Amino acid sequence: MTTRKLAEELGCHHSTVAQILHDLGYKIKLGAWIPHHLTPAQRENRISICSSHLSHYPLNNFLRQIITGDEKWVLYTHHTRKRQWVREAEEPERDPKSDPHEKKQMLSIWWDIAGIIYWELLPPSTTVTATLYCNQLDKLRKALTEVRPRWVDERGKVRLLHDNAKPHVAKVTRKKLEKLRWQVLAHPPYSPDLSPSDYHLFRALSNFLKEKKYDDQEHMKNDLRSFFASLSPDFFIKGIMDLPHRWETVIDTNGDYIKD
Repeated sequence: MTTRKLAEELGCHHSTVAQILHDLGYKIKLGAWIPHHLTPAQRENRISICSSHLSHYPLNNFLRQIITGDEKWVLYTHHTRKRQWVREAEEPERDPKSDPHEKKQMLSIWWDIAGIIYWELLPPSTTVTATLYCNQLDKLRKALTEVRPRWVDERGKVRLLHDNAKPHVAKVTRKKLEKLRWQVLAHPPYSPDLSPSDYHLFRALSNFLKEKKYDDQEHMKNDLRSFFASLSPDFFIKGIMDLPHRWETVIDTNGDYIKD
């Protein structure tokens, strides 16, 4: 309830209510954005899937078999709002709102505990379809034999962790994955907090892209290539090895989102 609503019900001025709340130790805070309002059934699903993943023994080997992937829009011009030091009576310079139709390209990327396996930039404004995703899986399989040539001998079956976007769960995609004989790990809907690309790789990438401006696709591609090359082996290890802690946190918080 707002202080004005409380004041109406209590028959006093809203400033009085605000002062009382302040004296009681309350502060005004904005609630954190969450991806989705989870229903009880969705919370239970998150708990069930996390419990299933934690049951693997030995868990360390299980984590080393995971290949994870996702997509992210990369803008040609990245706008960021800056904090500005101004005098009390002055107004800060205004930041123009970014154009929702700005030129951008879709980045698709797959990686594991050892680093990047395969990534590509789609043509400007192109989105991922089931057919395109199946073609990408073929490219990923080829890259896997080149970048991880001893994968099958050392690690066995590929365990693919991706989200529930329509191209990822379409019938044609499921058939492709069956043909590849890859195991798809269960991933609860509306759960970017359990996707290593979302909670780890893309956060670092977003920080890197702040205030970046690209003239063309080649410029963007070269910059992304430099960024991926700059990431240390420990970066990828941490991104995957954080999964058990996150699964445990979801269970401990009754399926709630993880607060980072």
